[in-house]
Amino acid sequence: MWNFDPTITIGNIVEISTLIGGGLLIVFRMGGDIRVMKADMANLKATVNALTSAFDKLGTILTQVAVQDARLMAMEKRVDELAHGQGFIQRAVSGEYP
Repeated sequence: MWNFDPTITIGNIVEISTLIGGGLLIVFRMGGDIRVMKADMANLKATVNALTSAFDKLGTILTQVAVQDARLMAMEKRVDELAHGQGFIQRAVSGEYP
């Protein structure tokens, strides 16, 4: 059968106070760590927002460069056509200037 001893010894008091003190210490230390983690998360969020903005600008710049490249290729094609006598040049050139 179970035997219950209702007496409290100094060892029991020390054990209970140690457990309570250790628990409170863990709670207070975790609170500090959580505050630090919140600050780190805020800094990380600001960095991600800045990078997102930079990537959006980079996408716009890349689009503009692609359009400019297409225009340059069209101009090169026109110059090549002119060099081969096609396009606005309608008469043969004798090689001398008037």
